[in-house]
Amino acid sequence: MLVAEYLFRNFPNRPEGELTRMRADMVCEKPLAAAANRIGLGEHLLLGHGEEQGGGRSRDSILADAVESVIAACFLDGGITAALQFVQQFILVEVPVTKLHNMDYKTRLQELVQQKKNQVLAYSLVGQSGPDHDKRFDVEVSLNGAVVGHGSGSSKKRAEQDAARAAIGKLFPDAD
Repeated sequence: MLVAEYLFRNFPNRPEGELTRMRADMVCEKPLAAAANRIGLGEHLLLGHGEEQGGGRSRDSILADAVESVIAACFLDGGITAALQFVQQFILVEVPVTKLHNMDYKTRLQELVQQKKNQVLAYSLVGQSGPDHDKRFDVEVSLNGAVVGHGSGSSKKRAEQDAARAAIGKLFPDAD
């Protein structure tokens, strides 16, 4: 929310979809993990034996989640001002104003689909496999009840992004 507000206020002439992608670039796994590394957060995590042995202290997904937890703790302890201080110091240090790296396929698919009225997208988990430390998720995305894309990934979120990417390729092959 804080990053979204910052972008909205500082880039008022940017299109909504571009602001969404800028926000996604700033709060996705890699930059949050980078923030965790800058403050040495991994060293202070309490991990289970399996995660400890599997290199969890340096795993981007764990570090990103930990940064989100720190922001929440700042908010709960010191209110919105404390959370904003942390975000300004560690998240808003590099605003992607030119080249956007993170394509949020789910958001892009939603934007494309909503160009027509009464369109309904739905994501469904259709399978998962592998051990707990190395799960694989399979997702389908449907448009008005018809499956339009399949995706897989190491998390449900990644599988949904992959399914949305496939749907864009199928439904909107000329989309940017």
